[in-house]
Amino acid sequence: MSIDHQLEATLKLWQRRLRLVQSLTWGVWGLLLGLVLGLLLALGARAVPLMSSTDLTTTIAVMISTTTIGGLALAWLYPRSIQWLARTFDTRFSLAERLTTAIEVQTGQILTSTAMASAQLSDTLRAAAQVDQRSGLPISIPVRVLGASAVILFGLALCLGLPNPQDKVLAERAAVAAAVEEVLEELQTTRDEIALADPLTEEERAALLEALEEAIAVLEEGEVDLSEAIAALAEAESALAPLQDPSASSLERALEQAAAEMGDSDLTREIAELLAQARYQEAAEAL
Repeated sequence: MSIDHQLEATLKLWQRRLRLVQSLTWGVWGLLLGLVLGLLLALGARAVPLMSSTDLTTTIAVMISTTTIGGLALAWLYPRSIQWLARTFDTRFSLAERLTTAIEVQTGQILTSTAMASAQLSDTLRAAAQVDQRSGLPISIPVRVLGASAVILFGLALCLGLPNPQDKVLAERAAVAAAVEEVLEELQTTRDEIALADPLTEEERAALLEALEEAIAVLEEGEVDLSEAIAALAEAESALAPLQDPSASSLERALEQAAAEMGDSDLTREIAELLAQARYQEAAEAL
């Protein structure tokens, strides 16, 4: 058996009202959830360098919008069966299970005579016509949840408005990352030029190339203190530049110049001593 058209239309009409009421409630709860998550993220960003203040504000705004809109939309998208609607509205409108019984009779869950089914349906429709859906489904906003949201919003505004000590750390990291990129480009250029340098023997060229490849890999993987690595590699790369200079009169002079330039730094003094002793293989490994 099919459900009576008038009864089904009445349930769907009440369902729209129910969705409207629930969407406001769920939307406010979604707002509260987004604010709580945003506050936790903001507090975390003050403890550890997660992201810049601008990115943090944007992320939190998107988070709050998503949870709020999600709460509003869920009430309209969540599926509800006709049986669930009948039980819910029986309770909401004090219909003494008329709707539930009518649905069960018309779907064959309750077997009865045609006359009895018709009489029960007529009584149900008459009772439904007297229902005031606005009083049974009043539109209201959960004030306590809204108040809690306001308090959390104030705390979130403080977290985002006050200077974040992690911004300095993030700025330093960005500067180091930019420097790493620059040194990487220089080392890659040096590697390519050494590969074509005429004064070097194949053994010396292979040793230097291997050292440069390892240095590039270390920088790319970030396995060492980047600021120290940048300082050492930049100085070493600059000192090794004479090896690539076509105008250098001899390999020996270029190596002597490289050793002299690296002798003043604690980071590269070992390389300078090895070059001065003509221990090129060990100098490459030290690099």
